[in-house]
Amino acid sequence: MDGRHYAESYRDVYRDESVYTSPEANMIMEGPRKWSSFFDSALTHALLEDTPDAHTDIPQLTTYMHWAANFLPGTTKLAQELAHEDPRDESLILELNFHQMTAMTTLLWESLLDEEKTPTLRHLYDMQTILAMSATGIARQRKILMTQEEKSGERSGMVGIYNGQLTEIDTFIILIETMKEDPEGKFIAVAAPPKYESGARHTQNADFIVYDKKLKHARGIQVKTRVSLPYTNGQGKIVDDYSKYSREHITLIDGFTDLGNSQQGTGNYRGKIVAAPGLISMDHLQRSSIKDIPLDAHDKPLQNLLQPLMRAKGIAREISGQRKNYIPHAMNHVKEKIIYDLYRS
Repeated sequence: MDGRHYAESYRDVYRDESVYTSPEANMIMEGPRKWSSFFDSALTHALLEDTPDAHTDIPQLTTYMHWAANFLPGTTKLAQELAHEDPRDESLILELNFHQMTAMTTLLWESLLDEEKTPTLRHLYDMQTILAMSATGIARQRKILMTQEEKSGERSGMVGIYNGQLTEIDTFIILIETMKEDPEGKFIAVAAPPKYESGARHTQNADFIVYDKKLKHARGIQVKTRVSLPYTNGQGKIVDDYSKYSREHITLIDGFTDLGNSQQGTGNYRGKIVAAPGLISMDHLQRSSIKDIPLDAHDKPLQNLLQPLMRAKGIAREISGQRKNYIPHAMNHVKEKIIYDLYRS
């Protein structure tokens, strides 16, 4: 779809903001929501080709990076604590997920807002590595919680939240892999800001926005850990995940089949193939060299990431075992879906 038409279709959509149980939870979200509004506007400016506004947005990215470096880690930690204290506030983690991914990929926003800027292959690889490193902590927490729940017989919503986080990170790594295959640097993907991700018009909700800077086409990407098979709802209507979203706006990515995030189950699921979000992140860490430490703004290795990278690679081996690297296959699956949908109208 033409980028302008895509943005226009969200013009009357408002963000669906949660009101949390804890007053503290509502308070800590003031800063993140202010920045969410900025990215809502910045994406709209870029898609509508409001060049003066888009260029005005670029300096704000530097301010955002300072905010993310100084305040986002503490906010995230507190949000996790509040979510564990009161399950009704678990969606705090999901709301912050946009900022966690965006803070690691601000160069993509620079490229979206400025046609002259294109990330280098090394920049793209480093973003994949940092995203994958962030996934290891979530994957380990998920594994521990699943073991605890299997022993206790109790279930929480946190496993589902971890599944969603990992599937989004894995999808982002594959979208960036697709960008690496684009020599002209015209294809760009960013995490969808809240207006586009959780707006009141649910059929258009996207986890990512892909955009062709040359041909000005845009498309929303919605990801699922495992796309549901058709089922009968409470009204007797047969529905599935595909029927929930506008085919004009959204391409659905299935973590189970498109990303290959599956493995043999254990415990109660022994003998079955189960969804295993996070494996694409582990694949990236397995294929990376310990010498591939992400670079700073001056293209010098960030030595403080050496030990975290070594630990992340160890966790990747622990979680994925002897699995073969599925990234090339996943990229082909995802690319075929997105390219067809992005240019078919």
